[in-house]
Amino acid sequence: MNKQGIIAKIEDDSYQGKDFKKVTLINGDVLKVKYGREGHLKAKWGELEVRKAFEFEMGEYNGKPFVQDFHVLSSEQAHEIQTHPQKPEQVIAPQEKGMWWKEVGENFRVGLFKKDDTEGNGSTLWRHYVTQMLTSLEIKIEKGEGK
Repeated sequence: MNKQGIIAKIEDDSYQGKDFKKVTLINGDVLKVKYGREGHLKAKWGELEVRKAFEFEMGEYNGKPFVQDFHVLSSEQAHEIQTHPQKPEQVIAPQEKGMWWKEVGENFRVGLFKKDDTEGNGSTLWRHYVTQMLTSLEIKIEKGEGK
């Protein structure tokens, strides 16, 4: 998956003695432009400029995204990004989801939500809650069980 964006900020950074460029796009995405294979990306660090539009070719290593290559976008492509910016992927932390579902369960237990509520959304929420709990606890219900 490639990312396109206009650079808002470029910072020099390092990790375990290895230098890299920390690039922040105007949509809030933060990319780390490291050395690249045989210094390929390091040789292109000078091309990175604030307020310029780039396309970053992304790869994945051990489940984490990384920049494989990048190039400057044309002025037409840059204009398209300005008028239709990409929104950063919103990821909800598993802990946050867990706390939310825990609160939903507590609300059912104390009676704020009713699982048999046909007028409101209680029955729908109850089905989602049960499904979420079964999934997160890795419980499988197969046909014919529980008779």
